Parts: sequence; structure tokens; C-alpha cells
Amino acid sequence: YLELVNDQHNEQHLSIRNQAMQACADASVFHWPLAYPQVFAQGGFDCVLGNPPWERIKLQEEEFFASRSTFIKDARNKAERAQRIQWLSEGMLAKYLHPEIPHPEHECMAEVRLYNEFVSAKRTAEAASAFMHVNGDEGGRYALTGVGDVNTYALFSETIYQIISPEGRAGFIVPSGLATDNSTKAFFGELVSKKALDSFFEFENEGFFQGAGQGHMLRFALTTIVGSAQQTDEMRFLFQGKKVEHLHDPERVFTLSPEDIFRVNPNTLTCPIFQSRYDAEITKKIYRKIPVLIREANELASEINPWGINFMRMFDMSNDSY
Repeated sequence: YLELVNDQHNEQHLSIRNQAMQACADASVFHWPLAYPQVFAQGGFDCVLGNPPWERIKLQEEEFFASRSTFIKDARNKAERAQRIQWLSEGMLAKYLHPEIPHPEHECMAEVRLYNEFVSAKRTAEAASAFMHVNGDEGGRYALTGVGDVNTYALFSETIYQIISPEGRAGFIVPSGLATDNSTKAFFGELVSKKALDSFFEFENEGFFQGAGQGHMLRFALTTIVGSAQQTDEMRFLFQGKKVEHLHDPERVFTLSPEDIFRVNPNTLTCPIFQSRYDAEITKKIYRKIPVLIREANELASEINPWGINFMRMFDMSNDSY
């Protein structure tokens, strides 16, 4: 912004620019169109493959200090940890915890440097969070996934969707919450409504990723999306798969159309979960005949209250206790 509005590149301006560039380098800022101008001049990438990081955009004190300071890591609670971080900022942490032994000056200076590193990392995380939560109507980079307690896998998924060409395809591994969580329902709804989702195959982690949560504690999805020129009317799904062979089981893999998802989950636009093709077919037939009780108002809702339902409170545990 400074480069665009200021034509006087004096010493102060150059200093501010250098600071901004250093902040970008420290935060690993990456601008796709500037990094790949030839690719985006042709409409985007033809193929994108990835396993995005699954991390919250929030600095966790325990995680930051886990490999940097045993004194802070071993704090018994948040209050004690806050006190130790304060001592760290003063270069007095080791002195307060172990006053019986001498502490050289370089040890105190190292504590202050570690505190400054912590403050810098915290500011970077807070700035990233603010950037990612900018509303789409205001030019936000993540109009669909920059909501709530943001996770990087959702942001990467939206980026992948943005950078593939109309003829392109993308495959990536993300938590299955991409299709079922409230925080990502806008993005999943976009994929479905634009017919950009080709397949979504969920697996329980039965030895696929060593060191991660096992079984139903960790579920991930092999997700494939396509560009606007390859829209698909039938999306393939698998849920709670436990081995690769389940991808070839016609009784486990089922298809849903955008209309099926909007009919079954018209309010959330998230994906219904079925363990078999048979379950999916029964449910689809039911919802084709019988509408949901209440449809929240949106552009897809033909009838808001097809059953004519009224809600009222009959008995209240407090007001009607007598």
C-alpha cells in the first residue's frame, strides 16, 4: 500500500517498507498470483495434490514452550504459567525458581530473547487470525472458511478450490469435518451447489497415519474437486472406511446429487452420513416423498414451513414448579 500511494521513497519510507517485507518473510506470507503469474494467466493449476496441515490458527502457550522452556511447560495451571512468563520477560525466571544457585548474566539475557520470540510469534498468530476472519463482502481472502475457530486445513481447502483452472482437478487429505462441521458448511455448500465435488471418501485411521489418533478418534477424507468446466451431477461418498478395499465395495460407496443433499439437509447444507449405499437409497426415497419439518429461509427453500408447525412452551420447570 505504501508503495502505491507514496512516490517519495525517503529514508523513513524505505525503513518502513523493509520492516514490512521482513514481517512478511517471518510470517511466511505467500501470494499465489504473484508467485505463479504464468499459471494464473492461463486460469489456474491443472492439478493440485496435497495433505494440508491440520492446525488451529491460535498460539498455544503450552505448545510453544514445550520444546523451549521446561520451567514454563511444567507449570501446574494457567495462572502459574502466566506468572512464569512474566518472570521470563524480566530475565528472572530461573532466579525465582532456583534462588539457591548462581545464574550468569547470559542466562538472563537468553530468557528475555525467548520472551521476545514468544511475543513475536503471538502477534503473528493474532495478525493471521484477523486477516483470515475478514468478511468476504469486505474483500476477505477466505470468504467461506474464515469463520469461528479457524483451522488451517479449511483455509488450504478453500485456497485449492480457488487456484485450480476450469479444466483442473485437485485431490487432498483433510479431516472429514470438512463435509459435516458447522464451521465449514458454507464451503461444503459451495462445492455442492457449484457441482465441484467429485468424491469424498472418509476413513478411520486404522494404521494409515502412525502417531496420530487411531480408529474413530481420527477420521480423514480423501477429497477430490474439479474445475468449473468439469461439473459433476453425481458425487461419490464413503464413510467410516477402514481399509482401502472399501473403495471398491459397491455396497459401501454411494452417490448423492446436489439435490439429494439440499433435500436431506436443507438448513445446514452439510453432508448426510451413511454407512452403506442401501441406507443412502432408503433415505433419499423418504425425503423425496416427505419434506423436512422446517426449512430455514434461503434461496433454495420453496416452502419454509410445509407442515404448518407451531411451537409453544407447555411446561416450564421453574415457572410451573407448583
